[in-house]
Amino acid sequence: MQSRYVVLLYMIAGCATGYHASGFGGGYSELRLSERAWQVDFSGNRYTSPERVHTFALRRAAELTLGSGYQVFYVAGENEGADQVNIQRPVNCQTNGAFTNCYGGGVQTINKPRTRLTITMATGPEGAQAPAGSLVYDAKMLLAQIPTD
Repeated sequence: MQSRYVVLLYMIAGCATGYHASGFGGGYSELRLSERAWQVDFSGNRYTSPERVHTFALRRAAELTLGSGYQVFYVAGENEGADQVNIQRPVNCQTNGAFTNCYGGGVQTINKPRTRLTITMATGPEGAQAPAGSLVYDAKMLLAQIPTD
């Protein structure tokens, strides 16, 4: 019995949005705001947890930081939420002689988590001068800890 739950868990996890550029099933996108600032978005599908979406947004921020020649970044702004999608379920009818039975129909609401980070990049020494209360992320360390699957 317990093995059924493990298989179900793997099936659901396998359907979650992976780490890739934005597409039909979610992913990351970004917008450069200035030489040192990016807006990083990551959206998931219905099987993706909000935690996974946030973690992948941090990974993309780390990639952009290193790619821009900086070592650290801090989050200057953050917005998390979910996009709701309503799906109309079809109505199916079967006729058996004089009787017709219909089933299905209705609307199913699906929540797709999303995270938007506004990051500011800095060199290592500059990171120590980040605004008070800011958590400064080491980009190399994040990349080593966050897998892409």
